[in-house]
Amino acid sequence: MALPADALPAHLDVRWLPWQALARVAGLGSLTCFLAAFELPASPAAALLVMSVQGGGRVVPIVPISAGLRIAALSYGLAAVSGRPADPAAAAAFTLGTSGVLLVAMVAIASALIVRELGTRSPWCAVRRARIRLQDAPVVRPAERRPMLVPQDDAMLARTFGNADDGLRDRLLAFSGGAQT
Repeated sequence: MALPADALPAHLDVRWLPWQALARVAGLGSLTCFLAAFELPASPAAALLVMSVQGGGRVVPIVPISAGLRIAALSYGLAAVSGRPADPAAAAAFTLGTSGVLLVAMVAIASALIVRELGTRSPWCAVRRARIRLQDAPVVRPAERRPMLVPQDDAMLARTFGNADDGLRDRLLAFSGGAQT
């Protein structure tokens, strides 16, 4: 039985899925090039390992510990993936090098966006213009909280929940203020 197109969850939208896949492939390619530049084993498996370590290294939010864990995981993981030992110093240089390149790229992109949005290259003028924009911004108040719509009659409950147990139906009716059946 095929699902209708509107039955797919929003996070599986086919409009962005190909772009996300392309970004992952490009990321794997760039990581492979970085591995080769730092004289580490460069292969798709090694790049996948690096991508996993970079994502999993944020599990421990303490910077010195997470950096050490990433370097250790890269050193041992690259040795296991490539079959030859990986130098921990090269893994440390790789970690710092990729972090530095990402920092420079992000600062460049943020600077370009600030110049484009605020129309100036001067940091002081940009701050002044940002403050003026914040003062002129309209105040948006949150919408009033609306009551949750819960089916009130048994026929509507049956259509909505099918063969749900009576306990769920009673709890929903009690929550919505309706009479229990």
